[in-house]
Amino acid sequence: MMIQILAGRGKASPEERSRIAAAAGTAMMALGIAGLAVLVLIEALGLYSISQHANSYVQGLLFGISGGLAGAGFSTAFSARERLRDPEKMRQFEIKSRDERNLAIQSAAAKMTLVAAFVILYVMLFACAFIEPAISVALSALVVGLFVVYFFFIYLFSKKM
Repeated sequence: MMIQILAGRGKASPEERSRIAAAAGTAMMALGIAGLAVLVLIEALGLYSISQHANSYVQGLLFGISGGLAGAGFSTAFSARERLRDPEKMRQFEIKSRDERNLAIQSAAAKMTLVAAFVILYVMLFACAFIEPAISVALSALVVGLFVVYFFFIYLFSKKM
């Protein structure tokens, strides 16, 4: 229900959708900051894994995910709060989010992004088959997983639309 409201298909008012978006953004920002705090705590307490290589990889991964969550959360919360403060911005946002041309552009961009992601995955899969076969197996599983998710959403949307 919350996803439908945020997507603009629910029965909530624009103000309610903006409040939900602000709360979700604040939660994402808090989660990202908590991840960064865990990273600092791991470093301060010296909690390391067995290999130094794995340790640096995990730290980089945690830093990237946490920083991304904090940034996306801040952006989401800030823009939602700006809409709540200014009725004109709220009106413009509602018009843009429901405009058929914008929806068609977003749909076409999403489709091309999916195609580009599959092309990149197949190129990586082909290259890794010669360089490191173990990575090739992992990428194959990723490709199969993406196809399963893709066909699941086709099934789901064909029932709803």
